[in-house]
Amino acid sequence: MLRRWTIGRRLLLVTLGILLILASLLASSLHLYFDGLMAEKSRQTRDQVETAYSLVASFEAQARSGKLDEAQAKAQALAALKGLRYGDNDYFWVNDSHPTMVMHPMKPELDGKDLSAVEDKQGLKLFVAFADVVKQHPDGGEQGYYWPKPGVDAPVRKISYVKRFAPWDWIIGTGVYVDDVEAQYQGVLKTQLAIGLVLALLLITLVSLIVRSIVTPLAQSVTALGNIARGEGDLRFRLPAEGRDELAQLSTNFNDFANQMALLVGRTQQIASQNRQAAGQLGQVVERTSQIVTSQEQDTLRVASAMEQMTVSSREVGDHAAQAAAAADEAKRLAGDGCLVVEQTIATIARLAD
Repeated sequence: MLRRWTIGRRLLLVTLGILLILASLLASSLHLYFDGLMAEKSRQTRDQVETAYSLVASFEAQARSGKLDEAQAKAQALAALKGLRYGDNDYFWVNDSHPTMVMHPMKPELDGKDLSAVEDKQGLKLFVAFADVVKQHPDGGEQGYYWPKPGVDAPVRKISYVKRFAPWDWIIGTGVYVDDVEAQYQGVLKTQLAIGLVLALLLITLVSLIVRSIVTPLAQSVTALGNIARGEGDLRFRLPAEGRDELAQLSTNFNDFANQMALLVGRTQQIASQNRQAAGQLGQVVERTSQIVTSQEQDTLRVASAMEQMTVSSREVGDHAAQAAAAADEAKRLAGDGCLVVEQTIATIARLAD
């Protein structure tokens, strides 16, 4: 099927295939890069929750050992979590499985309130979702949602890691905004797209030069051979044979062929000229032969005429001879009749004499 396409189109198809492969690799690498950033955020939140979980577990251990009563242990644990920060002023909160807010350091007005109806901008009941996550994943799990960010008007996407501390039915969670990840990804995306565009232009330019270096001499060869095949070619025309590739060899072979054809045509013209000269000489011989034949024909006509005259004379002589023979026969008859008369006369005279 590809043989139905010109070489230029096939090379263009190869170029498009390379560009598609590069685009796929770029998209895949960007996707992996984004997933890597998000995975780092997830790992960060998970590690922080594990730290907070260990902190709460230490206070619960003190309560079990009798060093603190449970209320004191819970209060001290909440106080420790409330002041705990990491990263870009990121924090921890605690709610229960109902869900009711136990402690939120940034929004203390939520403490003690039912969170069942709290939704983000997409309608996700996020605290209910947190309770569902820890039910499905007792060792902790991740949940994405939108949450207000200081200094930003609209809620921003956030991912949180939550883990349930079963002895006190606390769901300990922390979250990080991922708008910085998206901004970082967009920056890398623009850079990669710019680099990809430059590489694509360089590739297209390089392929265009390669295509031109192949198609142009090949088209010249096809045209020259076509002209020769139709009998319209100029055997003085020569293809450029610069280079060491197959097209240069093709041009060299064509030029050698044209040289041989030119020599053959020259020899043919020389032979044709000699044939024309021989034909001229033969024409003169034919003309002289024609003259001789004409002369002989005239002589033959004269001999035939003379023979015809001789035939007429012979016929007349024959006629005269026939007439002479007839006269001789008549004379002979008359002589016989005379003899008979003489005999009769003699006989008569003899009788008279008796």
